[in-house]
Amino acid sequence: MLKKLLKQNIKTKGLQIKPGLKAASLDIAQISDINSLVYPLEDAKLNTYIPTVSIGDKVKKGQVIAEAENAHGLKILAALDGVIETIDEVKAPLPQKITPALIIKPDNKKYWFDDVFFNIDVKLDEYPKEMIFEKIVQANIQGLGGGLFLSAKKILGSNIEHIVLNAVECEPILNCDEAVLYNYLAEVLAGGIFLKNAAKAKTITIVLKENKKDLINHISHFVKNNEQFNGINLATVPDLYPSGAEKEILKHVFNTKLTSAQHATDHGFLMQNVMTCVSIFRAVTCDLPQLERVFSVFGKNIESPTNLVAPIGVTVEDILAFLKIDSNKVDSIRIGGLMMGEDIVKGTSRKHSALLKSSNGIILNTYEDKEVSECINCGECVKACPVDLVPNKMFKAAQADDFNSSYLKNLSECMNCNLCNYVCPSNIDLVGMFKYAKQQKAMIQEEQKRAEYINNLTQKKIERTKFEKQEKERIKQERKLARQKRLEEKQKKEQETNETTA
Repeated sequence: MLKKLLKQNIKTKGLQIKPGLKAASLDIAQISDINSLVYPLEDAKLNTYIPTVSIGDKVKKGQVIAEAENAHGLKILAALDGVIETIDEVKAPLPQKITPALIIKPDNKKYWFDDVFFNIDVKLDEYPKEMIFEKIVQANIQGLGGGLFLSAKKILGSNIEHIVLNAVECEPILNCDEAVLYNYLAEVLAGGIFLKNAAKAKTITIVLKENKKDLINHISHFVKNNEQFNGINLATVPDLYPSGAEKEILKHVFNTKLTSAQHATDHGFLMQNVMTCVSIFRAVTCDLPQLERVFSVFGKNIESPTNLVAPIGVTVEDILAFLKIDSNKVDSIRIGGLMMGEDIVKGTSRKHSALLKSSNGIILNTYEDKEVSECINCGECVKACPVDLVPNKMFKAAQADDFNSSYLKNLSECMNCNLCNYVCPSNIDLVGMFKYAKQQKAMIQEEQKRAEYINNLTQKKIERTKFEKQEKERIKQERKLARQKRLEEKQKKEQETNETTA
C-alpha cells in the first residue's frame, strides 16, 4: 500500500495565487505538423554549446548536434530527422538574450509521439543498476522540472538514500505534471524504481500538493493494486507558491534544510520531476532518448487550454497553428510559468521562439506593462519572501552596486521565485535587480579568482627566479671550489715533484 508520511510541524511561507485563468484539460494532445525545430546554443543555466554539425548536414532523430563547452556531458539532440537549415540569431526566452541557434528543417513535418507503456509482467528489479545508469547517460536525460541537471550525475551523488518524485507543480494554473501522472502513472513510478535501484537508495516518496485529493486517491488506488509499487511513500505540501522548490520540499516533508551551497544529494536525497521519470522509463526499457516533453498552453481569451506533448525545439508558431490560434491576435507569449517564466511581448521578434527542455508552459496574453514607482518601504516583499531575505534593502544595495553590503551577503539564497515582485505595490522588478547583482557578484568573484591565480603565478615566478639565481650562485661556487681544489692538487704535485728531484 501507499504509505503516507507524517507532516512535519514546520511553518511554510508562501502565497496562494489565483490568477483567474482556466486550466488545461488533463488529457494530453499530440502536436502534428512541425515546420522547424530550434535549438539555442545557450541554455537557461548559461551553458554554451558547440555545434557538432554544419549547415546543410543531414541529421537523424536522436543524433548529437551540439555539446556543452564547459559542462561535461551536456548535449543537444535532434528530435526529428531533417537538415540543418541554418544557424540563426534568436531571442531565447531563458535567458532573455540573443543567442545563436541551430535550425532544423524536418524531413517529414508530420510528427508522431512514440507512446511506450508499462508492461505489468516486467520485473523492474531484474534490470541491473549498471545498465540503468548507462541507458540514462545515453538518453541525455536532464531534469524537466527546470533545473536541467543531468540525471546520471545526480545518481552518482554520494550515499543517496531517498528518491523524491516531485509532482508539486506550484506554478499557478500549470498542470502538465498532473496530466502526466493521470496518463503515465505506471511509467512515472517505474522510472522512480529504476532511479532507486541505480542509486542504491532505500526509499521512494512522491510529493504532491495537499489539495490534489482526486490525484492522491488515483495514485493510492493504483499502488494498492500493483505489487511492484507497494513500497512507495506519499507526502503532501501546502497549496502555496513556491512549495514545489527543492529546498521547500526537503524542509517541509523531511525537516532538512539546505544552504545555498548545498544540493539535495549532499543530504542523501535525489529529487526528480515526474516527467523526467517517464523519460528514464522510456530510456531503460526501449532505448529512447529524451526528445519530447509535455507542457501546458493557456492564457487570457484561450477557449480550450491544452496539455501538449511535442518534440523539444518545436516553435511557438507551430504550436499556435496546431491550436488554431491566430498569432497576430496574441499580444504576449510567456515561456514557462506565470511566476518564473519570461515574456516575449508584441513588437519584439518572435521568430524562432521555441519550446525548450525547461519549458513547462506557454502562456498567452498575460503581460501587463505596469507603471513603476518608488519603493514605499511597506515591507510586503519581506513578509512574502520564502527564504526570509529583505528584498527592499537588497534592491537598494544592488542598485547602488554595493555588493559588499550585509543585505547582499545571502543573495545566493534567493530562488528567483518572483513573490517579492508579485506583492510589490510599486511594481518594482526586484528579482531583475537580484539577477543583475548575482551576475555582478559572480563576475567580481571570477575576477578575484583570476587575480589570485595571476598573483600565484607571479609569486611562483618570483620564487622560481630566486631559486634559479640561487642555483646559479651555488653552481658557480661549486665550480670555483672545484677549480681551487684542482689548483691546490696541482701545486701539491708540483711541490712533491720538486722535492723528489732535489
